[in-house]
Parts: sequence; C-alpha cells; structure tokens
Amino acid sequence: MLAGLALTAAILLLGLGLLARWEFDDRAALQARAAQLLDAVTQEAHILLDRLHEQRLWDCSPASQRAIRRLLFGAHFFREVGTFDADGLLLCTSTDDVLGQPRAGTSRIHYAHSGLGYSTGVSLILGQDQPRSVTATVLRRDRFNLVLAPQAEAALRHGAATLIALDTEDGLQPLFPAAADATAAVRRLPVPASTGVVREAHWWRGQFALQQLAGMGDFVLFTRWHLGDVLRQQSTLAVAIVLIATLAGLVAHGTVTTWLTRLNSIDHRVRKLIGGDRIVCVYQPIVALASGRAVGCEVLMRLQDGDRLLYPEQVIPAVLRQRLGPELDSRVARRALAETDRHLPPCGPFRIALNVLPDSLSGEHVIATLGEAAAPLRARDIQIELELTEYSLPTDVVTQARNLARAGFGLSIDDFGTGYSSLALVRQLCPDYLKIDRSFVHEMEESAIRASLIPEIVQIARAVDARVVAEGIENQAQRDRLHALGVDYGQGHYFAPPMPIADFVAWLRAQDAAKVDAA
Repeated sequence: MLAGLALTAAILLLGLGLLARWEFDDRAALQARAAQLLDAVTQEAHILLDRLHEQRLWDCSPASQRAIRRLLFGAHFFREVGTFDADGLLLCTSTDDVLGQPRAGTSRIHYAHSGLGYSTGVSLILGQDQPRSVTATVLRRDRFNLVLAPQAEAALRHGAATLIALDTEDGLQPLFPAAADATAAVRRLPVPASTGVVREAHWWRGQFALQQLAGMGDFVLFTRWHLGDVLRQQSTLAVAIVLIATLAGLVAHGTVTTWLTRLNSIDHRVRKLIGGDRIVCVYQPIVALASGRAVGCEVLMRLQDGDRLLYPEQVIPAVLRQRLGPELDSRVARRALAETDRHLPPCGPFRIALNVLPDSLSGEHVIATLGEAAAPLRARDIQIELELTEYSLPTDVVTQARNLARAGFGLSIDDFGTGYSSLALVRQLCPDYLKIDRSFVHEMEESAIRASLIPEIVQIARAVDARVVAEGIENQAQRDRLHALGVDYGQGHYFAPPMPIADFVAWLRAQDAAKVDAA
C-alpha cells in the first residue's frame, strides 16, 4: 500500500513539475509581449513630450491647443494632454482648453530612472460645462502630462498578468493594477537585474503558488498564480497524469470527479459546440441614414449550449486558442447564407456582412467555401462582405484583401478607430466600408475627444472611396448628428436589435409596408 501511494505521489509530482515549467515559459512569453507594449508606450510618450517641449506649446493659446490635438490624433496610446505652469499648476487640457482656475495635482507621481513620471488611478475632471470624473493613468515630464488611453491601459493590465512595478530611486512602486495590497506585496519582492528573471514557488494565502519577476529596464513585471490555475489551463495533460496515477490504483474518487468537472469547460467543448446544429445566426439591419431604408444586414453568431445561448465574447477566446477560426467562420457563413437565400424576399441591391477571424483569411479553402455558398445570393443582386476588426488585422492583410476582391467579396473594417491602422494601410486595403466603433457613438453626446474624431474618420473614408457605417445607434439624436457629419449608414437598437431570420424577414416586410402606406 505504501509503495503504491509513493508511486502515485511520484507520478503526480513529476507531472505537476512539468506543468509548472511549461506555465513558467508561457508566462515569460506573456510578460515579453507586455514588455514590448510598455516599450512602445514609453517611446511614444518620450516622442510626444519632446515635440510638445520643442514646439513650446505650453502657452495654452488656441494655436498651441490645435497643434497639441494634431499630435494626439497621430498617437496610438494617449488620448489627452495636460499643460502645467512652472509651479506645477494645471492650466489647460486638450479637451477643456484653458481652465477657469488653475488646478494643483493631488496624485503622487513616481519617476523612473529615465526621467518619465507615472501616476495611476488619477481622478480627472473632464468638461467645464458638464464636468465628469474619470480615473486614468498619467505620464508626466516637465510642463506636460499625457493621459493613457483606456484600451492601452487594459492591454497593459492583461499583459502583465498580475502587476507592473516601476523601478524608482525609492524602490519598486506598483503601477498596474493598483490593488490595495500591491505596495506591500511589491516591497517584499526581490528586485531582478534590468533584464533578469526570478522564479519562485511558495505557500501563499493557504495555497501553493508560483511567481515570476522579470526586469524590463525601468519596470519589473510580476505575476503570481496558483497551482489550480495551471491545472485548469493544462487540463488535458493534467487529466492524463491523473489517469496514469489512477492506473497505479491510488487516486481518490473525489479527485477524478473534480477533473471530469473541469473537462466540461468551454475550451474542451468548443469543437463540439461549433459543430452540428448548435450555431445560431441572428441578423441586425444596416440602414441608410438619409432614407431610412434597410440596405443590408450584419450576421452575428450565437452558440446553443443546452438551454442557454453563448455569445461570441464567451467563445471566441477558446476558438482562437485552439485555432478553430476557419472552421467556425465557414460553418457560420454556410448557415447564414443558406438561411438568407431560403427566406430573404426579393429586395433589390442588398448586402450581407459576415464577421471573419484573422486565421480564416490565411487559407484559400475558406474563401472557396464562401464563394460556393454565396453564388445563389449573388444571382439575386446580393453582395457578400467580410468584416475584419481593425485591431486584429493579420500581417498579410493587404494580400488577403486583394484575394477577397478577386473572389468578388466586399471588405469592411470593423471597429475602426480602436486600432492602429495608418492612412497608408487603409489606402492599400481599399475597403468598401469603414465601421465606426460604438464607443465613438456613445461618447458623442458627451463631446468627448473620441467622438470629435468622427469627422476625421469620415474624411479618411472619402479619401479611400469607402462608405461609413456607425454602430450602436440608440436614439434619434445620435442618428441625426451622425447623418449631419456625413455618415452614410447606421445600425443599432434604435433601428432594430439582432433577430432570428424569421423575425428579420418580418421586420423587412413591415418596413416596406410602412413606406408604401406613407407614399
């Protein structure tokens, strides 16, 4: 009995050691990506601050404010600039222009060895007529500070896994996330060399935990995770280890039950979920803002999981991890195109937009499959368009866009304005449509700086001979304002929510009937 228990324990410990080693390597890759993003953010901050000081834009004059906004428009990671006087009082911002009363900063700024100051969790008051409070991360040098864009901050938080700390003369200072116990935790950490890595295993808060620290110049990236997290992420191999130990005859029934429960996760069921009849397609109208007529629809995917529906944000991460994007996109497209061919009434020129993942463009079989499924619809003057999200454009996107055009497909760039596309890249892609992300529309009524970029996006679309679609329209005021700004089309709950094909067809018929009655 004791020999059997010892063998079981040895197998389990060996397997767990291998899992821990692989997890260390995965976390190192994750931290390396976070380090690259940190380096890009820091470089852009230095470039912006150098230009602000070189051009002496600290007088808050209208000309200086316009110059600052032009610099911001070309920035990837920052959304606002604050200007200070020699005494450190805030005089104006790129959003609010000159303040009625100079403000003193209340947040403590920690300076790295490079001279750049960082402060997280800073409470900012934006807008003078209707002031609102937001929390942001600020980078400071001399007479200017830069406000980090929310998507860049979110990427840093995700990439660091647990914590990014700033290496200052006063020791390590936590940046992301700024948890209540982060300062105490950081001060207990050993400081690695500027490019070194420290790995440790220890008992933390009643559980066995692993931690890794990586020195990245002015920063230290720290991550800690429980052994249970490792087992969940490597559950297939972990189950194999448990089964081997079970063959030794000494694994408890409760342990096996626990592993089988974990096998029910989305990662393990996603291949089955995207197969068969579990795919559900819903259709949201795309409406011409000038006429109010539906000119097309966007196909949105759901997965039926028992008595509940799974939405893309619940499934896509697992699909991407297992490289099932081409299979999912092909199945969704075949179902959607078959449903619309079967149920869609004659409607003249019409377009159907399909969302595709980056991996789906790398294989010609996906385009071939779509071409075959789309043939009956093209005969009815229905155009098929593929939507690519701006921040997930593949590296060979220009080549793939040309392949799509040759195959007769249209191209839309979805969530435009949230990624880092340059005008040159957009010109090369020659998209048919640029889709404005819903966040721009939602902030429009607040006169936020992001909403002020909508005319710029319209101008970019005109420069590449593309039409503009605004997503997330929720009321008449948004629709009217977007129309006045030159936006061609819109979609959102103001017009109609995503609907099953039968409801979508009924909605189209009702719209046609209403126009006939009005005439």
